[in-house]
Amino acid sequence: MKVKELDLVFNGTGDTKGMVFIQELKSDNAYMYKVTEDNIKSHYEVFMRIEVFNYDFDNMRQLNTKKVTYPTTRVFGKTAWCYNNIDKAIAKFKYLSSDR
Repeated sequence: MKVKELDLVFNGTGDTKGMVFIQELKSDNAYMYKVTEDNIKSHYEVFMRIEVFNYDFDNMRQLNTKKVTYPTTRVFGKTAWCYNNIDKAIAKFKYLSSDR
């Protein structure tokens, strides 16, 4: 089954409006994005790869295609983490990418 991957670069919406997300690292199990706000401040978001089925809301049915999802605010600390330090972000990415 084909899975739609996350965009390499995208602009935030809603709570993240004004932020730019740039994919720095990707593995079979994890992602790391650099997040820049107002072209000044930046931090790193590291998270587990989670695939979900697409859904057709007009017809209220699950489709037979999947996509990788970017984590929502409520999952940070569970399946996603935020770091100001790139070395700590890379260490977390490596841990999530390993077979553990």
